[in-house]
Amino acid sequence: MNIRTPMCLALAVPLFAAACSDDAGSSGDVTAQDVKNETSEALGAMGDLASQTKDQIVNEFEKQYEKIKPRIEQLKASAKTMSADARVELQEQIDALKEKQGVFEKRLTEIKAASGDAWKELSAGTKSAWDDLERTFTNATSEFSKVGADKK
Repeated sequence: MNIRTPMCLALAVPLFAAACSDDAGSSGDVTAQDVKNETSEALGAMGDLASQTKDQIVNEFEKQYEKIKPRIEQLKASAKTMSADARVELQEQIDALKEKQGVFEKRLTEIKAASGDAWKELSAGTKSAWDDLERTFTNATSEFSKVGADKK
């Protein structure tokens, strides 16, 4: 197995953590710029995390996932306060987030159930699912900001 796979996985978790941190703005809204800024900060602070164990990586994924779930709920609640046209546009983003959440949850379950070193093989799929969820969350946040400003 390539040494880059666990390293990439180890790097993805703190990056997403920065994107989902609770201090992303005084109003509670997260912008795409907030995500970019916090990701840059996390990159600067990170060391070599490739030596993490399965439990450490799973725990970190779970911790960060627990942070994003309320943010997704916050986006859903924000959509409810917008015009009907805006809600229709934003429903696509919400649906995409739900789909990516499901895929990530499945991958996380698989990596948790893996025995021996099999988790290392599954880490690429988990990282990919995490990256998709992160990207979808960032896109949804950006879209919510645009639509909210235009149609609230």
